Amino acid sequence: MQQHQGHHQYTPTDLIEFVRSPFASWMSRSHCDFPGHLQPDPDTPDLVSLAAEGARHEQRVLTQLQADTDDVCSIPATPNRVALTHQAMHAGYAVIYHGALTADDFLGIPDFLVRVEQPSTLGNYSYEVWDAKLARTARPEFVLQLCCYADLLAAVQGRRPEQVTLLLSGGTPTTFRTADYWYYYRHLKAAFLGWMRAFSPNSPPLPEVGGDYGRWATEARKRLLAVDHLSLVATITGNHVRKLQAAGIETLTTLATTTASHVPKLDAGVLQRLKEQAQLQRSSEATGSLAYRLVPPDSAEHRRGLALLPPAGPLDVYFDMEGYPLVEGGLEYLFGAVTQDDSVWRYHDWWAHDADEERRAFADFIDWAYARWRADPRMHVYHYAAYEVTALRKLMGRYGTRESQVDMLLRNEVFVDLYAIVRHGLRAGGPDYSLKTLEHLYRPARAGGVTTAGDSIVFYDRWRASDEPRHWEASPILGAIRDYNRDDCESTSQFVTWLRTQQEQAGIVWVPRPASQEKGENSEEAEVEQSPRQALAEALLSPVPTSHEMAASDGEHHEHWRVQQLLGHVVEFHRREDKPVWWAMFDRQSMSEDELIDDLNCLGGLQRLPGPPERIKQSVGFWYRFDGDQETKLDSGSRCFFAHDLTATEIHRFDRERGRVCLKFGPKKLQQLPNGEPPDRLSLIPDEHVSATVIANSISRTAATWLEQQQLPPALADFLLRRHPKIRGHTGGRLVSPEANLLESVVSLVANLDHSMLCIQGPPGAGKTTVAAHAILALLKTGKRIGVTANSHAAILNVLRTCHELGDGQLTSLKIGGSKEADLFEHYPAARYVDSLRAALPHLSHIPLIGGTAWAFSDPAVRETLDYLLVDEAGQVSVANLIGMAPTARNLVLIGDQMQLGQPIQGFHPGESGGSILEYLLQDNATIPEEMGVFLGTTWRLHPALCAFISATVYDDRLHAAPQTQHRVVKVPPNARRVTKEAGLLFVPVDHLGNTQGSEEEVAVIEELVRELIGREVTDVQGHVRKRLGLEDIVLVAPYNLQVRKLSAALGPQARVGSVDKFQGQEAPVVIISMCSSDGESSPRGLDFVLNKNRLNVALSRAQSLAIVVGSPRLATARCTSLTQMTLLNMFCRLMEEGPPGR
Repeated sequence: MQQHQGHHQYTPTDLIEFVRSPFASWMSRSHCDFPGHLQPDPDTPDLVSLAAEGARHEQRVLTQLQADTDDVCSIPATPNRVALTHQAMHAGYAVIYHGALTADDFLGIPDFLVRVEQPSTLGNYSYEVWDAKLARTARPEFVLQLCCYADLLAAVQGRRPEQVTLLLSGGTPTTFRTADYWYYYRHLKAAFLGWMRAFSPNSPPLPEVGGDYGRWATEARKRLLAVDHLSLVATITGNHVRKLQAAGIETLTTLATTTASHVPKLDAGVLQRLKEQAQLQRSSEATGSLAYRLVPPDSAEHRRGLALLPPAGPLDVYFDMEGYPLVEGGLEYLFGAVTQDDSVWRYHDWWAHDADEERRAFADFIDWAYARWRADPRMHVYHYAAYEVTALRKLMGRYGTRESQVDMLLRNEVFVDLYAIVRHGLRAGGPDYSLKTLEHLYRPARAGGVTTAGDSIVFYDRWRASDEPRHWEASPILGAIRDYNRDDCESTSQFVTWLRTQQEQAGIVWVPRPASQEKGENSEEAEVEQSPRQALAEALLSPVPTSHEMAASDGEHHEHWRVQQLLGHVVEFHRREDKPVWWAMFDRQSMSEDELIDDLNCLGGLQRLPGPPERIKQSVGFWYRFDGDQETKLDSGSRCFFAHDLTATEIHRFDRERGRVCLKFGPKKLQQLPNGEPPDRLSLIPDEHVSATVIANSISRTAATWLEQQQLPPALADFLLRRHPKIRGHTGGRLVSPEANLLESVVSLVANLDHSMLCIQGPPGAGKTTVAAHAILALLKTGKRIGVTANSHAAILNVLRTCHELGDGQLTSLKIGGSKEADLFEHYPAARYVDSLRAALPHLSHIPLIGGTAWAFSDPAVRETLDYLLVDEAGQVSVANLIGMAPTARNLVLIGDQMQLGQPIQGFHPGESGGSILEYLLQDNATIPEEMGVFLGTTWRLHPALCAFISATVYDDRLHAAPQTQHRVVKVPPNARRVTKEAGLLFVPVDHLGNTQGSEEEVAVIEELVRELIGREVTDVQGHVRKRLGLEDIVLVAPYNLQVRKLSAALGPQARVGSVDKFQGQEAPVVIISMCSSDGESSPRGLDFVLNKNRLNVALSRAQSLAIVVGSPRLATARCTSLTQMTLLNMFCRLMEEGPPGR
């Protein structure tokens, strides 16, 4: 930032600083306007060193480009460098180094402008931006900088470059589609320029809570201390601050001294905790030492705080990991541990600098820790915070190894999270609850180069960019990181000793987890024994080359090993999917009642009602009451466990309005209960386990055949190897010509499949179910036997129903499983129902159309019985389940759309084994290539104005609206206020703060919108007025159940309100979407959920004519932590830009 010819000139760096912290941006502006008035923090030696190494990397890239071409122009750093850059561009140099570009008060100096043969105002060529970065992976701020350069470049050449490129350290050029980030960049740029225009030197903003203040960190801390800001209170959140300020509690001191026992919208327990925290911090400041107090376990919840600290064991381990988050998927590069063996303290370390080494280090650490535990079950592994266990769970899934050992250690509570103990057992008057802060209780302050986890990331980043060796003995940087990790491990051991002293002095005893009355997964196993499936997986995986060797192998060998690796991983897919179910069950068992009440999957705080039990056939039911405002996904029929001892029960009746629930127990279960009846007070956690043994067994058979004979069912082989479909009579190239009738072409392609697979991608409203039904009916006429499957019974029934609707009345079908009450069986007597595969077997020989889930089609009894298996909603079906089902059919037809709702996945899965069918087949393609399958490119639902947005942001501009849809509109009357569009996209901004899962402000606006819309004329595809809009013609979508309930309460029981999952496959003239969250920080499940492209696509595309998005504009200025989040925000920013009111 600088003053230039009477005005301010900004750089991309200034924009990035604003995104990180508006306060820091204000400070830089003040520093620019009043030099010397404010002093930023000096650059650290590390930053200076990194900058120098970055300059050397840039020079290496320049040298390489000069070796590739002698047509390189270097622009000198002179006052006329902008003019020189323009001259060089008009001269058409191949590469321009350090050119200068200006526009809109911005100055940018990209490293390289590279000529491409695309026309512009310069001639039959134009330029793209290339920038050299020392890092090895792309970061959001890099791409934001490139977008700024692209903007400046477009001002010169009249054309925005289609892509921008990063030249990363040690890698090939990485390109990015400019359009994927452009709207987010433009929104941030506008916000930044608005911030600069509003600059007032006498009105400095307060530092935002949790901001990245950069070189203004010292000044930020000083200013927060000067005003005694609430953000100084440890563990406080931005939402807490806003609620306290609204109640007149503005400072830390006011909070510490307040006598208020109630603050609107703030839980009373949270208020009390924050008051105590503020008081302790005041005490620490007054005495100069860290004040603290113990929190004894609650009488109703014994396993909390220090009661979770086990006795010492001779083989105890004190553990800390160092991770590097700046690569895709992260890298856990150091596993460190301290032990005391034979009275001697020893440090153990396992290093990893790439994926192969990470796998080996993880396996070696787990083998070591597991062996210690087997030698002495009193052994525990102590760590601070959840990072270590989360990382181990991730790694066991990522690499498909040591899963049983990790599971045994977790289920036996060998890992002890000291932060969980501190959170409920200790209050300390420091600024935070980091281990470094708490060290003031038991050891001197640290000194040295690496003193925090953030420092370790910076140091490791510096090492990756350096030429230092891979071993810590020969690398000063790695040596410093190792010293820091060892110190962390030793500090952890000292903290355990201190906590144990406090535990003893307070008379608090360790309370181990109670034995469960229910058997969890393999709970009877005392040892980890290799199952046949694990042995098969090991036999498949052990000969697979390393990732480096795979990358160096030729195409055929690479694909062979890739498929073998995938099969080795998929063999254990369902066991991995089970793991999070068991982990969640055990985690919830240790949660407090308040935490269970906050968990949407649970039902907490149930109090038994007086009176005798209710007779339910051979069982009995006990009635309990609960807070009716509690959010829960549990309902009648849900299988549950008692949270305290995992006793199984079932919800027989659920009365949400009255806050009543009836729990059912059979005679045997009743006898197992203490005193023959359930407790007076309890909480429920869900029983989420569903056995998939039949599918897993089928996968094992297929994998074993590959291992022994190198053979797969032909259609499955084509799928796994991503081959083009084998079609009789087709000689290659695109499968459907532009001139051909699409429906007839698809029917022909399916009929001529030759022991192969065909993928049909059907975007919203493209008629994929109708196309599937026509193909099925054509096959049935030729005597073929067909299976229809999907993840849900509803999807299967939908295909069968459409077949019966389009059939000639002679069609007979059989549906296996699900509900026999489905309307299909009422409307079509020839559609038969059986409740199991066993019951279906006698009918399979004479009924040619069978519907069932993967459980039915993976059974060996149906192997090789079908000519075709049609998989509907293939974007939601796992690769594993397809492998389980594939042996049943000679041909596979995969229909769905990976850009709509994805598969429900819970576990961490290695390699490609966790993807859905379409994610695997299409990889990163949003639409299927023309030679690979069929894209149904016409939507019969969406108005062209709405289709254009969805097509551009989701479907590579390949989706088009049928011409007649332009006539289907919701007419705008002359007195329209808010809704002034008859079709397309409308964004309605609603300003609010602190909302997470529900927004009263948005509900109020939506009520207005609905009132305004009701009664408007709706036209059909001929342009005729069909009806007047009613409440039933509006679909209301919200991401969170709390907002769904708020909207339902406001609009009444007739309103069509729900989450996006409820409405997939449905449509209406108007859709209204409520975004709920005030900003990125407020979204409880993060930007990746609330702005998920697939979910927004489904929500928007329920609309035939008009889609209205109601939300907070602050969502668009969220700081991204990944490139994926940037693309999500880009879509939302484009939505805001293209959706303003208008005729």
